[in-house]
Amino acid sequence: MAMYKFLIDSREQKPYCFKGEETKTCALKTGDYSIEIMGKDCSDEIIIERKECGDFISCVGAQRDRFIRELERSMDIPHFFIIIEADWKEIEMGNYYSKINPNSVIESILGWQIKYGCNIILAGNRTRGQRLTKKILLHYLKYKTIKPKKKKEIEMLDSNDSSKTVCLI
Repeated sequence: MAMYKFLIDSREQKPYCFKGEETKTCALKTGDYSIEIMGKDCSDEIIIERKECGDFISCVGAQRDRFIRELERSMDIPHFFIIIEADWKEIEMGNYYSKINPNSVIESILGWQIKYGCNIILAGNRTRGQRLTKKILLHYLKYKTIKPKKKKEIEMLDSNDSSKTVCLI
């Protein structure tokens, strides 16, 4: 048995090809990509949703309610990423087939990251999106399979009053 396999959602229309990596196509509850480690499906811990530019723009517009439900479901997943196959300049210039104001798209990207705790990455293109997806999953594998260091507590005094604040580092 391989130590890990990349999981690809069976509904993914244009799946990434991970050359040299073992993959498994299956129905993921949400998202398009995840990882299986030592036979354990980690899709409840890490998910990557892939979006082409036009598809993402429709998530801001006509498909917003459906996409918000997906973001709400993703809040239980500690590591939820959205890889957009576009870049900031493309968004800012409105270089897409919708009449949605670029500022609305930018505000949605920034707001959703805060509100839903997701990581939205503008990859620029499909090739970079595929490469970043692979790297994210391999980083998850790396940090999931090594013993994490314990956080240290330090006390900090608030300059405005004498109360102590505990920070974890």
